[in-house]
Amino acid sequence: MAEDTTRDYVKVYSAIQSKTFLREGYALALPMCFPGDSVPIDPDESRINDLILSSDHSIYGVTDGQNGHLFGAMTRGVTGFVFDMGIVPGKGRAVAVVDGVDDVLVCQGSQIFRHEKLIPPFDCLQEWFIDRTPFKNEVFSVESGPILHAVSIGNSALAGVTARELFIADMSGKKMKMLYTAGLDAENSGRLLEMESGLAGVNKNGVLWMFSRDDRKLEKYDLGLKETERVCLCGYGGRILVGAGNRIIFFDAQNRAHGFVAELPLGPITTLTAIPDGRIYATAGREIEHLFEMKKPGAEIRDLGIFISVLAARRYGYNFRTSLVGSQGELILGEYDRGGHLWLYFPSLNYS
Repeated sequence: MAEDTTRDYVKVYSAIQSKTFLREGYALALPMCFPGDSVPIDPDESRINDLILSSDHSIYGVTDGQNGHLFGAMTRGVTGFVFDMGIVPGKGRAVAVVDGVDDVLVCQGSQIFRHEKLIPPFDCLQEWFIDRTPFKNEVFSVESGPILHAVSIGNSALAGVTARELFIADMSGKKMKMLYTAGLDAENSGRLLEMESGLAGVNKNGVLWMFSRDDRKLEKYDLGLKETERVCLCGYGGRILVGAGNRIIFFDAQNRAHGFVAELPLGPITTLTAIPDGRIYATAGREIEHLFEMKKPGAEIRDLGIFISVLAARRYGYNFRTSLVGSQGELILGEYDRGGHLWLYFPSLNYS
């Protein structure tokens, strides 16, 4: 009888493990500190709102809460840490971090703050030192703010959106020089997408807008989206993948055509990312999100389960808001939850 009970337990346990939690690839949850040597960001101030991969392959992000924090992370070479670079000095939600030439820029409310980048430590396995420096004195204000999101478009230029305006500014000097502004029909939903040809966004009327870098024209296309409270954009070759509600559609910028890609069993979609080999990953769900995979647009949707980390911090990952591709092709996700962690996901190579 005892042997039968043990077998039943193993069957139930195996079913839960194989059908509930992440069952392909490996996920690592990195705490918001240098474990054992620095204090993590306060749990109520560690919801990760935005992430970027800088030109030197460092990761920078901003958090949400009573105070917004700027943090930096390095996972290459002899590093492996997350470092709290300080509380953003303004008021309101820290919504975006932008890569500059020598600095990173943080958008909070109607203001843009500047902070110098992290200097890579020589060896984080032996003696190391990282200095926490304050934000710089220069503070830039956007009259049409508050800023909803912003991205770098190269040459020290920043592009951002407020509730009703797209703006592009030169951030190279001690004063911000506004280069371009254009009115938007409705508040933007989600993040901007920076592409080789320009910028793209979706407003809450379900209209995709594209800004051309060459001729500085703003064109608009009605995608007929029904759920626009949160929209995710992802570049895929010459196309844009749009995640809204539980549906993914494509927009072909060259032919100005759009169409259906997939419908996920859960919604809303909270992150949408394509990795270099063409696979597409989305996190979706309410309260407890799942990771979904497609080999390419229109392929079978595979539910890979709920994020769980047992190799770094031991943690479940339930809610996410931002994602990007790392320098080694890994998926990097920002957890939007109390005590949020920075997650790295290494997809399985056995996917043929």
